[in-house]
Amino acid sequence: DVRQRDVLAIGHIGVPALPGVVQTHRLAVRPCLVGQDHDLPVFVSDVDFLNKGALAALGPDQYALGRQTGKMIVRILKDQVRPENIPVEWPKNVELKINFDVARRLKIQLMKDLISQAEREGAD
Repeated sequence: DVRQRDVLAIGHIGVPALPGVVQTHRLAVRPCLVGQDHDLPVFVSDVDFLNKGALAALGPDQYALGRQTGKMIVRILKDQVRPENIPVEWPKNVELKINFDVARRLKIQLMKDLISQAEREGAD
């Protein structure tokens, strides 16, 4: 059972963190559930998983990333630039969001400067 494997991994890790590469909705929910079951904070790179029980997310602003990608597509379709001639770009907008409901449930006190940088998810 995959969830059992995730539970067994808890003894070997302190805080689950999910890089964007492994985050599909089906896979990313499991560590959030295990984190909830064992009162562990989970950090992700996709803000969509905050409502699944993650404590914090630091990742690209998906709307801005779509617009950034759209500009690349315009270069291909309108300007006739070959895709291999377009340099790889990192997301220009990154956002930090914190689920304050999870922080409160885990009794985590957040530093004021972190709070001021983050967008709020959940009740204050």
